Amino acid sequence: MEEIIRRFERFRDAVKLGLLTVLAVAAGLLGGASTTHASVSWDNVQTNDSSIQTYSAKYGGGYWVVGGESSYWVSLNGTNWNEYNSISNLSVKSVAYNGTIWVIVGQPHYTGASTIMRSATSAPSFGNPSGTQVTDGLCGVAYGNGKFVAVGYQGAVYTSSTGDNWAKQTVGTTTLMSIVYGDGKFVAVGYDGSIWTSADGSSGSWTERDPDGHYWSGLNAVAYSGDSFIAVGTGGIVISSPDGITWTLVQYGLGGTYIV
Repeated sequence: MEEIIRRFERFRDAVKLGLLTVLAVAAGLLGGASTTHASVSWDNVQTNDSSIQTYSAKYGGGYWVVGGESSYWVSLNGTNWNEYNSISNLSVKSVAYNGTIWVIVGQPHYTGASTIMRSATSAPSFGNPSGTQVTDGLCGVAYGNGKFVAVGYQGAVYTSSTGDNWAKQTVGTTTLMSIVYGDGKFVAVGYDGSIWTSADGSSGSWTERDPDGHYWSGLNAVAYSGDSFIAVGTGGIVISSPDGITWTLVQYGLGGTYIV
């Protein structure tokens, strides 16, 4: 257990800025709240709408991008933010960057379908919400091994090397909430404690890990620090893995369920 705690602490230190920024997103700080966490003081970052909901955050190419309800926000420094609402009625659930272009996945209000959009350049600008329309609700997207991979409801997985043309497959039957790429593989987590891994996201390449769920009933998010995976879920569950394959319970009952 001591080694697991040390691994978690290394993860925390390695991604301190990014993790705390996403904590701010999860807490709705862009809506104007003020708080402290882990002895870090937060300035009030205001969107002029305290009811706004934010879902995801990503850093890449010198930009912070936060996705939320009917809008997304862009910042160069994490303090000053510009809001873009040209994607009206589309909730931006997740954001990915491959070093050249950005991809976002979003859901129109009150529908189970999704829209996948890509930027034209390395700047996170998405213009009109035409994008690619898919029939499944999507919750997360990541980039790795030359490919974007998006995951969502009832095991839906979509892949694309360009961000334009997407191929669908199904991985299991439970909803996948989040995906990350690290240590040469994609790791996706979701309902019922489901964890799936794949080297390249292609059809037939996915392997289920810990299929019984063990200590956790629902996983909401997963992140990679450079040497460890951390996933969080219902009831404040935190689990850790050095390789995405073997997982160990780190903590339970932290109170937050979307902290990554």
